[in-house]
Amino acid sequence: MSIQITEEDGTYLIQIQTEEKAALAAYFNGEERIYLPEASGSNTTYYTETTEALTPTENGYTLRTERKPEKLWIIN
Repeated sequence: MSIQITEEDGTYLIQIQTEEKAALAAYFNGEERIYLPEASGSNTTYYTETTEALTPTENGYTLRTERKPEKLWIIN
């Protein structure tokens, strides 16, 4: 498993390479957010005020966000 962050047009693309089902924990300004895969029911984060979710790809998942995360880790 690996994580790569790329800045594109003022947003950040987070790419997770994994062959396993996973979620992503991220810290923004000291606050934790847990992102679930889109196929996990409600298509939202663990926190209901946003609807961002991990998008499945051929090699894992992607997430686009407007804020650069301070820390990231994969939950599987």
